[in-house]
Amino acid sequence: MRYRLPGWITEKIQPVIEAALAQEPLDARVELSGKENDKLLLHYPALALGTGYVPPVITLEFGGRATGEPHEIHTVMCDIAEYLPEVIFPTASPQVTSLARTF
Repeated sequence: MRYRLPGWITEKIQPVIEAALAQEPLDARVELSGKENDKLLLHYPALALGTGYVPPVITLEFGGRATGEPHEIHTVMCDIAEYLPEVIFPTASPQVTSLARTF
């Protein structure tokens, strides 16, 4: 699995994400990463500088260690939505790794 996983990611997963990004005017890029090339990094431009503690990147992990357990459905919404009720912002409910895994 370790040897075939990078090819599967670049042939099956990365093109789907890149195609979705191409349909929207998003300034983002996808990069294969990790010591064993078992991660995809989705880089996007930061809207604010902040402290730099949290980089503007989403990590998608694959492989035997990326079991996805424990997980939960988490609603994601725009932070400013509550202040602009006249604007309809999109929301999503992805399955995400539970904080219980970290703590």
